Amino acid sequence: MSPNPDEDVEYYTSLANVIARTMVYINHMVREKGASFAQQYILQKGLKIFGKRGQDAAIKEIDQLHRRHCFTPRSIKEMTPEERRKAMEALLLLTEKRNKTVKGRMVYNGKPSREWIGKEDSASPTAVLESILITAVIDAKECHDVMTADVPNAFIQTVMPKPKDGEARVMMKITGVLVDMLVQLDPALYGLYVVFEDNRKVLYVQVLCAIYGMLESSLLWYKKFQKDLEKHGFKFNPYDPCVANRTVAGKQHTVRFHMDDLMSSHEDPREHDQRGGNRAELEVEDQEDKR
Repeated sequence: MSPNPDEDVEYYTSLANVIARTMVYINHMVREKGASFAQQYILQKGLKIFGKRGQDAAIKEIDQLHRRHCFTPRSIKEMTPEERRKAMEALLLLTEKRNKTVKGRMVYNGKPSREWIGKEDSASPTAVLESILITAVIDAKECHDVMTADVPNAFIQTVMPKPKDGEARVMMKITGVLVDMLVQLDPALYGLYVVFEDNRKVLYVQVLCAIYGMLESSLLWYKKFQKDLEKHGFKFNPYDPCVANRTVAGKQHTVRFHMDDLMSSHEDPREHDQRGGNRAELEVEDQEDKR
C-alpha cells in the first residue's frame, strides 16, 4: 500500500516490519516512562495561572530577543501602507515544563501571511524516513558512535535577508504588556516609538532575525545551516538534502537533520566529544555571522 495515493511509492514487507517495530517501541516507552502533554497559554492567561513565574519567563524571553538584536523599532510615520497591512502581531506563549519551570516563547503570528507567501518560500527540506533507517542500520552494523542534539535558538540565529529595492520590510506589531516590558528593558531605544491604536499601546518593529512563527523561518534556517555544515567540510547527499557526509581521520562522519534536531554518527566517539557536542561553537558562528 502507498502512504500517499497520488504517489507510486509502496511500502514493502521489510520496510513495513521496521515501521511497525518502531511504532510498537514508541508505544511501549510511552506506557513505561509516561507521556508529557504540555499546555501552552497566551500571555494574559498564562500570567493569571503562573503569576510571578510567568512574568519572569516572559521578561527573560523578551530580553533574549532584545539582546540578540532580533528586531529594531520603526516609526509608524516611515512605514509604507503595505508594511502596516502586513505587520503581523507578536504573541507570547507560556508553558510549564516537566521540571515545573515556566518557559516563555515569543512568536510571530504568521498564519495570516499565507495570503502572500508562497509554499516555495515557506517549505523546508526534511530527512526522509528511508535515509534515517538506512543510515541507522549502517551505524549499527559498523558500531558507530551516535549523537543526537538540538541547535540552541536556531531560528533567531538566522539573519533575515535585506529587502530589495521597492520590497516591503518584514514588520511585527508588539502590543499591550509586551510593549511595557520592552520599554522597561531599554527606554531610550523603544520609548519614542510607542503609539496608541484603539486605546492600546503598539510598537512596530522591523524583524531582523527569523523569529519562530514566521513561515519563512524554516527555509532560511535550512540555508544557513547548510552553509555552516559545508564550511566544516560536509558534502550533501544529492538524493536527500538533509543528509551530509565528510571524512574525518579516514572515516565517514554522517549527519541527518530536521530543522534544529541533529543526528550525527562517526566511528570515534571523541569526534562528537570534541566537535559535535560543543554548543558554544554554534553560538560563536552565530555572532560571527551577525558581525
